[in-house]
Amino acid sequence: MENNKGDLLVLPSGPITRSHTKRYGAAMSLYVQDQITHELHDLAFNNCCVEIEGTPRLLTLLEEYVDGVACPGHTRA
Repeated sequence: MENNKGDLLVLPSGPITRSHTKRYGAAMSLYVQDQITHELHDLAFNNCCVEIEGTPRLLTLLEEYVDGVACPGHTRA
């Protein structure tokens, strides 16, 4: 088996030392954090597109922003 130094998630061939386990543990923690962050981002993005009374929430927010920019003198109650 070839020693794969480029991918930290692959255990090296040969004996596993304490430094290998520390580096592997750190790489695995970062990988898991990254995957969880992606999942939460995807979930948050999907929640923004949930329909409210037939209009997606993101579209409603954009329309409100455009209305505020297009009518600068318009004040809200």
